[in-house]
Amino acid sequence: REITERGYTGATTEYIAERADVSQGALFSRYDSKLQLFIAATGRQQRAAFRANYALQRELTAKIGPGLAEAVLMREWMRPEHQPGRALVLEQLRLSWHDEIMQAVVEDLEREFMAEIASEQPAAHQHRIDDYLHWALALGQGCTVMGTLVPWAWQLPMSVVTVPLLD
Repeated sequence: REITERGYTGATTEYIAERADVSQGALFSRYDSKLQLFIAATGRQQRAAFRANYALQRELTAKIGPGLAEAVLMREWMRPEHQPGRALVLEQLRLSWHDEIMQAVVEDLEREFMAEIASEQPAAHQHRIDDYLHWALALGQGCTVMGTLVPWAWQLPMSVVTVPLLD
């Protein structure tokens, strides 16, 4: 919560420790730095989010088809109640652009998830799966930015994302 409210740079380990009801010493006995704490916290959340989104996407695809399933997921991620999650993802992305350690962590999380999904699929579909996962991750990042910069975007009619602009 501290990072979603103040950003990574503005977040203090003092406040994080206070909210977690532990001392800063206890915090630093487990994590070498604020970055290591952030990596541990966001890594768990990112893994859970990847799996939950993928499971929902598969369920929706079976019911309404892949295009509408993607549109529903995009719209749902942009809802106002997901702003704290989007803020955390944006901080993770921002740090990954400027910090080699964070960049490696983000790439590892994506590779780990892609390998997990690929293990469920026949080898013949591997290329298609890799392409889809790269697209889905990019789309998720786009919806993260859009939902943050344009808070009312989730209210757009579904046809905005489901009907091609050019025939």
